[in-house]
Amino acid sequence: MYKGVIVEQSITDITILSSLDVQNRNVIDAQNWIETTVFVTEEQIKKLSSLLRDGWYMHFWSGRSVKVIFRNKVFEINYDDKSTWNSAVEYGMSIGIPYEQLDFPIDD
Repeated sequence: MYKGVIVEQSITDITILSSLDVQNRNVIDAQNWIETTVFVTEEQIKKLSSLLRDGWYMHFWSGRSVKVIFRNKVFEINYDDKSTWNSAVEYGMSIGIPYEQLDFPIDD
């Protein structure tokens, strides 16, 4: 299982949330976003990737292993080895995501 946060506005079909192990939901006032913390399987990660809107990403982690998800594209990185982040960061920037937003925070 992987843990992650989904910004509800980033996906095309929020009904998928009813099939996920939802831990909590928070409204982020500054952006008027709803962030939902979930636990997901590898198969659910693939489905979420197909539902992402262009220009968004999400990431999920299990320990220090992180999956960075873009629309129909998944990168696997080691949180502690920043050299493994390069492809995910470069791809994110290529689709217009600012560098400073590609920080992939996880719970320790």
